[in-house]
Amino acid sequence: DDEDMPTVHDGTIQPNTHQHTQQTTTATTPLPPPTLPPISSAADNFSPELLRLYYDRIFPANLMCRWLSYGTQHAADPARKLLNRREFSFTTGDDIYIRYLSFEDAAGLKKELLQKLPHKIDIGAVFSAAPRDHKKYKLFEPLQREFIIDIDLTDYDFLEVDVKRLETCDRCWPLMALAMRVLNTALVVDFGFDDMLWVYSGRRGIHCWACDGRSRRMSNEVRGAVADYLGPRIDA
Repeated sequence: DDEDMPTVHDGTIQPNTHQHTQQTTTATTPLPPPTLPPISSAADNFSPELLRLYYDRIFPANLMCRWLSYGTQHAADPARKLLNRREFSFTTGDDIYIRYLSFEDAAGLKKELLQKLPHKIDIGAVFSAAPRDHKKYKLFEPLQREFIIDIDLTDYDFLEVDVKRLETCDRCWPLMALAMRVLNTALVVDFGFDDMLWVYSGRRGIHCWACDGRSRRMSNEVRGAVADYLGPRIDA
Protein backbone atom coordinates (compact mmCIF):
# COMPACT_ATOMS: atom_id res chain seq x y z
CA ASP A 1 0.00 0.00 0.00
CA ASP A 2 1.40 3.86 -0.28
CA GLU A 3 1.90 3.87 3.66
CA ASP A 4 4.52 1.12 4.04
CA MET A 5 7.70 3.72 4.45
CA PRO A 6 8.17 5.54 7.86
CA THR A 7 7.75 9.31 8.02
CA VAL A 8 11.01 11.08 8.83
CA HIS A 9 10.84 13.84 11.40
CA ASP A 10 13.57 16.30 12.26
CA GLY A 11 14.45 15.33 15.81
CA THR A 12 17.51 17.59 16.10
CA ILE A 13 18.00 19.21 19.53
CA GLN A 14 19.39 22.67 19.11
CA PRO A 15 22.43 23.41 21.32
CA ASN A 16 22.05 25.91 24.14
CA THR A 17 23.46 29.21 22.86
CA HIS A 18 22.77 31.25 26.03
CA GLN A 19 25.96 32.72 27.46
CA HIS A 20 26.32 32.12 31.20
CA THR A 21 28.32 34.47 33.45
CA GLN A 22 30.78 33.00 35.90
CA GLN A 23 29.09 32.26 39.22
CA THR A 24 29.49 30.17 42.34
CA THR A 25 27.38 27.04 42.17
CA THR A 26 25.60 25.86 45.30
CA ALA A 27 23.25 22.96 45.94
CA THR A 28 20.28 25.21 45.24
CA THR A 29 21.65 26.85 42.12
CA PRO A 30 19.97 25.43 39.00
CA LEU A 31 22.45 24.12 36.51
CA PRO A 32 22.10 24.92 32.82
CA PRO A 33 20.90 22.00 30.71
CA PRO A 34 23.70 20.04 29.09
CA THR A 35 24.36 20.58 25.43
CA LEU A 36 23.37 17.38 23.62
CA PRO A 37 24.63 16.24 20.25
CA PRO A 38 22.08 16.32 17.42
CA ILE A 39 19.90 13.24 17.09
CA SER A 40 20.33 11.62 13.71
CA SER A 41 17.16 11.22 11.68
CA ALA A 42 16.16 8.03 9.89
CA ALA A 43 17.27 9.60 6.61
CA ASP A 44 20.72 10.28 8.04
CA ASN A 45 21.04 6.66 9.18
CA PHE A 46 19.81 5.15 5.91
CA SER A 47 22.45 3.11 4.13
CA PRO A 48 22.19 2.29 0.41
CA GLU A 49 24.93 -0.26 0.98
CA LEU A 50 22.80 -2.14 3.50
CA LEU A 51 19.81 -2.00 1.16
CA ARG A 52 21.95 -3.46 -1.62
CA LEU A 53 23.13 -6.18 0.76
CA TYR A 54 19.51 -6.94 1.66
CA TYR A 55 18.45 -7.36 -1.95
CA ASP A 56 21.56 -9.38 -2.73
CA ARG A 57 21.50 -11.84 0.18
CA ILE A 58 18.15 -11.70 2.02
CA PHE A 59 15.28 -10.66 -0.25
CA PRO A 60 13.35 -13.83 -1.25
CA ALA A 61 13.30 -13.24 -5.02
CA ASN A 62 13.11 -16.96 -5.81
CA LEU A 63 10.18 -17.58 -3.46
CA MET A 64 8.33 -14.49 -4.69
CA CYS A 65 8.68 -15.49 -8.33
CA ARG A 66 7.66 -19.06 -7.54
CA TRP A 67 4.56 -17.77 -5.77
CA LEU A 68 3.57 -15.38 -8.56
CA SER A 69 4.11 -18.06 -11.21
CA TYR A 70 1.43 -20.33 -9.67
CA GLY A 71 3.07 -23.46 -11.01
CA THR A 72 3.52 -22.20 -14.58
CA GLN A 73 7.24 -21.42 -14.48
CA HIS A 74 8.12 -24.66 -16.32
CA ALA A 75 5.13 -24.72 -18.68
CA ALA A 76 5.99 -25.86 -22.21
CA ASP A 77 3.53 -23.37 -23.69
CA PRO A 78 4.86 -19.81 -23.21
CA ALA A 79 1.29 -18.48 -23.27
CA ARG A 80 0.58 -20.29 -20.00
CA LYS A 81 3.43 -18.64 -18.12
CA LEU A 82 2.34 -15.88 -15.76
CA LEU A 83 5.47 -14.33 -14.26
CA ASN A 84 6.73 -12.64 -17.43
CA ARG A 85 3.34 -10.91 -17.84
CA ARG A 86 3.17 -9.69 -14.25
CA GLU A 87 3.69 -5.98 -13.72
CA PHE A 88 6.05 -4.79 -10.99
CA SER A 89 6.56 -1.17 -10.05
CA PHE A 90 9.36 0.38 -8.01
CA THR A 91 9.48 3.56 -5.96
CA THR A 92 13.04 4.79 -5.54
CA GLY A 93 14.58 6.75 -2.71
CA ASP A 94 14.10 9.92 -4.78
CA ASP A 95 10.35 9.17 -4.86
CA ILE A 96 10.46 8.25 -8.55
CA TYR A 97 7.70 5.81 -9.50
CA ILE A 98 8.69 3.28 -12.18
CA ARG A 99 5.91 1.24 -13.80
CA TYR A 100 5.66 -1.56 -16.37
CA LEU A 101 8.55 -3.64 -15.12
CA SER A 102 8.41 -7.37 -15.85
CA PHE A 103 10.84 -10.25 -15.54
CA GLU A 104 11.36 -13.69 -17.00
CA ASP A 105 12.69 -15.19 -13.79
CA ALA A 106 14.01 -14.47 -10.31
CA ALA A 107 17.48 -13.64 -11.65
CA GLY A 108 16.03 -10.81 -13.73
CA LEU A 109 14.09 -9.45 -10.77
CA LYS A 110 17.14 -9.57 -8.52
CA LYS A 111 19.31 -7.84 -11.12
CA GLU A 112 16.84 -4.95 -11.39
CA LEU A 113 16.52 -4.68 -7.62
CA LEU A 114 20.28 -4.37 -7.24
CA GLN A 115 20.44 -1.80 -10.02
CA LYS A 116 17.60 0.47 -8.90
CA LEU A 117 17.55 -0.20 -5.11
CA PRO A 118 13.84 0.58 -4.71
CA HIS A 119 12.48 1.67 -1.34
CA LYS A 120 9.09 0.22 -2.23
CA ILE A 121 7.91 -2.60 -4.49
CA ASP A 122 4.34 -2.93 -5.78
CA ILE A 123 2.95 -6.06 -7.42
CA GLY A 124 0.43 -5.41 -10.17
CA ALA A 125 -1.76 -7.51 -12.44
CA VAL A 126 -0.98 -10.20 -14.99
CA PHE A 127 -1.48 -8.60 -18.41
CA SER A 128 -2.14 -9.90 -21.89
CA ALA A 129 1.51 -9.20 -22.81
CA ALA A 130 4.76 -8.48 -21.02
CA PRO A 131 4.38 -5.05 -19.36
CA ARG A 132 7.87 -3.99 -20.40
CA ASP A 133 6.67 -4.29 -24.03
CA HIS A 134 3.27 -2.64 -23.50
CA LYS A 135 3.92 0.08 -26.11
CA LYS A 136 4.21 -2.55 -28.84
CA TYR A 137 0.62 -3.71 -28.49
CA LYS A 138 -2.67 -2.03 -29.35
CA LEU A 139 -4.48 -4.39 -27.00
CA PHE A 140 -2.86 -4.42 -23.59
CA GLU A 141 -5.22 -5.31 -20.75
CA PRO A 142 -5.12 -6.95 -17.31
CA LEU A 143 -6.24 -10.58 -17.17
CA GLN A 144 -5.58 -11.63 -13.59
CA ARG A 145 -5.02 -10.05 -10.20
CA GLU A 146 -5.25 -11.36 -6.68
CA PHE A 147 -8.27 -10.15 -4.73
CA ILE A 148 -6.70 -7.92 -2.09
CA ILE A 149 -8.33 -6.61 1.07
CA ASP A 150 -6.70 -3.78 3.02
CA ILE A 151 -7.69 -3.44 6.67
CA ASP A 152 -6.47 -0.22 8.25
CA LEU A 153 -6.66 0.58 11.94
CA THR A 154 -7.70 4.14 11.11
CA ASP A 155 -11.02 2.66 9.96
CA TYR A 156 -11.71 1.66 13.57
CA ASP A 157 -11.36 5.08 15.18
CA PHE A 158 -15.05 4.95 16.15
CA LEU A 159 -14.04 2.21 18.63
CA GLU A 160 -11.68 4.63 20.40
CA VAL A 161 -8.58 3.09 18.89
CA ASP A 162 -5.57 5.33 19.44
CA VAL A 163 -3.97 5.08 16.02
CA LYS A 164 -1.31 7.61 17.00
CA ARG A 165 0.28 5.14 19.42
CA LEU A 166 -0.19 1.75 17.84
CA GLU A 167 2.73 0.25 19.75
CA THR A 168 1.11 0.79 23.16
CA CYS A 169 -2.65 0.79 22.46
CA ASP A 170 -3.92 -2.57 23.74
CA ARG A 171 -7.14 -2.22 21.73
CA CYS A 172 -5.47 -2.00 18.32
CA TRP A 173 -4.08 -5.33 17.21
CA PRO A 174 -6.71 -7.62 18.80
CA LEU A 175 -9.16 -5.86 16.47
CA MET A 176 -6.97 -6.81 13.53
CA ALA A 177 -6.87 -10.43 14.67
CA LEU A 178 -10.65 -10.49 15.00
CA ALA A 179 -11.14 -8.85 11.59
CA MET A 180 -8.82 -11.43 10.05
CA ARG A 181 -10.79 -14.34 11.52
CA VAL A 182 -14.13 -12.91 10.39
CA LEU A 183 -12.96 -12.16 6.85
CA ASN A 184 -11.14 -15.46 6.47
CA THR A 185 -14.31 -17.34 7.44
CA ALA A 186 -16.42 -15.29 5.01
CA LEU A 187 -13.98 -15.83 2.12
CA VAL A 188 -13.84 -19.58 2.71
CA VAL A 189 -17.45 -20.33 3.64
CA ASP A 190 -19.35 -17.77 1.55
CA PHE A 191 -17.14 -17.62 -1.55
CA GLY A 192 -15.19 -20.88 -1.53
CA PHE A 193 -11.74 -19.32 -1.65
CA ASP A 194 -9.06 -21.56 -0.20
CA ASP A 195 -5.71 -19.86 -0.79
CA MET A 196 -5.32 -16.74 1.36
CA LEU A 197 -2.11 -14.94 2.29
CA TRP A 198 -2.34 -12.63 5.31
CA VAL A 199 0.49 -10.12 5.73
CA TYR A 200 1.32 -7.14 7.93
CA SER A 201 0.92 -4.01 5.83
CA GLY A 202 4.10 -2.48 7.21
CA ARG A 203 2.60 0.26 9.33
CA ARG A 204 -0.94 0.24 10.70
CA GLY A 205 -2.91 -2.67 9.33
CA ILE A 206 -3.01 -5.98 7.50
CA HIS A 207 -3.58 -7.13 3.93
CA CYS A 208 -5.29 -10.26 2.68
CA TRP A 209 -4.34 -11.66 -0.72
CA ALA A 210 -6.85 -14.20 -2.05
CA CYS A 211 -4.68 -16.08 -4.51
CA ASP A 212 -6.64 -19.05 -5.87
CA GLY A 213 -7.49 -19.10 -9.56
CA ARG A 214 -11.14 -18.12 -9.21
CA SER A 215 -10.37 -15.04 -7.16
CA ARG A 216 -7.58 -13.96 -9.52
CA ARG A 217 -9.90 -14.08 -12.54
CA MET A 218 -12.80 -12.12 -11.05
CA SER A 219 -13.99 -9.13 -13.08
CA ASN A 220 -14.04 -5.65 -11.60
CA GLU A 221 -17.81 -5.89 -11.19
CA VAL A 222 -17.54 -9.14 -9.21
CA ARG A 223 -14.73 -7.72 -7.09
CA GLY A 224 -16.87 -4.71 -6.25
CA ALA A 225 -19.79 -6.96 -5.28
CA VAL A 226 -17.59 -9.12 -3.03
CA ALA A 227 -16.09 -6.05 -1.37
CA ASP A 228 -19.55 -4.61 -0.81
CA TYR A 229 -20.73 -7.87 0.73
CA LEU A 230 -17.75 -7.97 3.10
CA GLY A 231 -18.00 -4.30 4.12
CA PRO A 232 -19.28 -3.66 7.66
CA ARG A 233 -22.78 -2.26 8.15
CA ILE A 234 -22.27 0.01 11.13
CA ASP A 235 -25.72 1.55 10.95
CA ALA A 236 -27.56 -1.68 10.13
